[in-house]
Amino acid sequence: MMLPSPLLVDAPDLRPDRAIADAVLGSHPRDVVLALMPALWGAEELVLRLGERAPLHRLHDATAGIPPGHPTGGLLVLDEPAGQDPSALEALIASAAQARHRLVIPLRSDLDVPAPVRAHGGTGRVVLAGVRSLRPEQVVEAMVRHLEGPVTSSAARRVVMLSDGQPQAVRMVLERARRTGVLHAVDGAWRWRSQDQSFRWALAEGLPELLAGLDAAEHELLRVISCAWRLPESWAVGRFGVEVVDSLLAQGLISATDGTPLGPTVLAVRSGMLGLGLSTELRPAEDARLWYTAGSAVHQEAVGAAAQAGIAWWAARVGRSIPAGE
Repeated sequence: MMLPSPLLVDAPDLRPDRAIADAVLGSHPRDVVLALMPALWGAEELVLRLGERAPLHRLHDATAGIPPGHPTGGLLVLDEPAGQDPSALEALIASAAQARHRLVIPLRSDLDVPAPVRAHGGTGRVVLAGVRSLRPEQVVEAMVRHLEGPVTSSAARRVVMLSDGQPQAVRMVLERARRTGVLHAVDGAWRWRSQDQSFRWALAEGLPELLAGLDAAEHELLRVISCAWRLPESWAVGRFGVEVVDSLLAQGLISATDGTPLGPTVLAVRSGMLGLGLSTELRPAEDARLWYTAGSAVHQEAVGAAAQAGIAWWAARVGRSIPAGE
């Protein structure tokens, strides 16, 4: 069953939880609302925000059903939809609609939509809500509002590159850059000085929250890509499986591009913040482990020029060399 196109909302205040909460509360009381949040980043904030604005009951098991006395028009939030019994989820959807309760399901992407919810999409009562990425000029406007002052073009470029235009990432970069002194005011304008190790570590400290919604294989592939900068998609699919690659692509955490007109498709971490944080937290021993378990096999494939430099640099970091012609 086809699902509707996602309703993309703006978050100019850099708070996606507020924007998605508005979309949830603006939906019909009988709707199933799928809150699209890559890696479930910000899902807890969304639940807290919704609970401040409407009666809310959180379900970890669909078989528990709706609690007695839950007020009409209240919210039901279902966690971990992938592990739910399909029959129980169907029953929950039906009973929630009958009682006029919005059923809210945080998801990483539309690939995670459970089959019963897809089937329910034919009723027109399923809404997908996500946050629209900011264009570069919108990032600058958000920076000026957040910092309460003008920013230099250099600072703006850095934040755009590090955040990939994701509102929550923009806020995270700004907060950590100010805290570490990388972003500082000079003569009334906010400027970006050279990134030091304290800023890199500040980004790395946020990774557990940012990546909490990923499974082990997805996290591992992200780390491998960050080690090499670029990886051939064919190798990643063969090593980790198409489901893992497609999931990260659907969440917008990685991108797939053609390195050269005739070269293979390569994968890269989309957000500079994520890539920088992953590479910073990687200890030398872990870097070497990933090389011997994954990276050492990559250069044996036709990786193309876009990936070759990163793989050679990775090999050099762990004290290996790639023979000429390989």
